[in-house]
Amino acid sequence: MASRGMSIPELMESNCFSGPNFLWELEIHPDPVSARELDGDPEVKRVLTTTQTPINVDYQHLEAISLWEKAARMVATPLKVAYIVKGHSKELAVHQQANHLIVKWCQQEHFRSEISSLKMTHAVDKQCKIAKLSPFLDSDGLLRIGGRLKYSSLPQEQVHPLLLPNTAHVAQLLIGSHHRKVGHTGKGLTMNSIRTAGYWITSCGSAVSSYISKCVTCRKLHGKPQTQVMADLPSVRTEPSTPFTHVGCDCFRPILVKERRQTLKCYGVLFTCLVSRAVHMELAEDLSSDAFISSLRRLIALRDPVSSLHCDQGT
Repeated sequence: MASRGMSIPELMESNCFSGPNFLWELEIHPDPVSARELDGDPEVKRVLTTTQTPINVDYQHLEAISLWEKAARMVATPLKVAYIVKGHSKELAVHQQANHLIVKWCQQEHFRSEISSLKMTHAVDKQCKIAKLSPFLDSDGLLRIGGRLKYSSLPQEQVHPLLLPNTAHVAQLLIGSHHRKVGHTGKGLTMNSIRTAGYWITSCGSAVSSYISKCVTCRKLHGKPQTQVMADLPSVRTEPSTPFTHVGCDCFRPILVKERRQTLKCYGVLFTCLVSRAVHMELAEDLSSDAFISSLRRLIALRDPVSSLHCDQGT
């Protein structure tokens, strides 16, 4: 009332001089103020509060994704929204955290017994397949491999890379991402790119080779041309007979022939013996049926009678 101001009649009717009614009561029983009573109050300010909850994405959902970048974006979206609400801009940290979440889900799916053994005894069974890699859990609960590069100047991601099984779908997505990054070059560069990024895939060589053999782009670029299987030869090509008993015929390009003072366009007719591969050529005045029959009669007059005649159209 003091800040907003009001007229004298409104001031006299208000409780400015007497105060709230509950102060005149012997026992105070405060009632909680509901949100509906404060909706129209101009003094009330809305304050947005956020709570950070762990992201719960089913690992099986990643099985339907065919690209590592798409899977990382799907996981990074809720993280990015949380950072924007808080007023931070940590794009690199968001993507790195999304990649680590995907790897962590994959490890919990495939290395469940090893992770529980490391949490209890800080060691894995010697009969385990990954025992030779000296695995350990970092501060984020990620499974990394050991080694002898502790005092090297390499980045920590390369000294102790994250461990992934070669049979996991996430490992195939990771191999495909780095294979495209190196331009479909080959096995060695793809493996080098994966290990430089800080990932260690079990039996990485065979896994990368298997992926490259199925890569459509690599098969188009480096694939060997296929040879067409030829059909079996017909009986007229294999049975012995006299020349021009079985004949194949075709017409070829026009030939300019000079007759007196005129230049005529004629066509050549090629007859081939299907057994001996002998060749006989005749001249046809045009491409009519009568001209072809005349050339065929000249062939029969010079050679033996034709038993079967084959042309390119098969009529």
